[in-house]
Amino acid sequence: TKLVKVRRPFNNINNFSEYELVEANTIVPGDSILLEREENSNDPIIVPCDGIILEGYCTVNESDLTGENTLVLRKEILDEDEMFNYSRDHDSVLFQGTSISTLFSPKAKKEQIILLATNTGYNTYRGNMVKNWEHQKPENERFNFDLIILGIVFFAMWVLSSVLVFLFYTEDYDNDSKSVINISYSERFHTCLDNITV
Repeated sequence: TKLVKVRRPFNNINNFSEYELVEANTIVPGDSILLEREENSNDPIIVPCDGIILEGYCTVNESDLTGENTLVLRKEILDEDEMFNYSRDHDSVLFQGTSISTLFSPKAKKEQIILLATNTGYNTYRGNMVKNWEHQKPENERFNFDLIILGIVFFAMWVLSSVLVFLFYTEDYDNDSKSVINISYSERFHTCLDNITV
């Protein structure tokens, strides 16, 4: 497991411990992470969690998330004291699993950035993508479910229409049937009388 330098808050967000090496999978929201380039290394740095850049700037390859194989500039958040607003501060957000190509901190004058962890594990942007992919329903299952619902709706409409017909037209139908029978009987009776010869 990759080791990263992390400072953890004591009582509040402004009171941190010293940086210590911890396993990346033990990072929790609120940790301050120091991402820096190792000496004589040009390897990309993998972001261990979702977070907000507190210090420095970097160029990031987000092709795993967006499909665009272009480097994106990310920079430190302008005002740490203001409430975070993604539409305004999205340029300061890094996502877990993306790779940093270049980074620099003007304050420290080193190839490093400081990242505030916001989401880890399945709660990251990448984690949510994986969850949605793992738990998505197959298209044919959705289609079958829709067909069942449609069948139930049509059956209910047929039952309702049958009940309405029975309630409102049965009485009229009976009366009409009696009239037809009476007419038919009367005509036959007269025909029989006409055929009788005295």
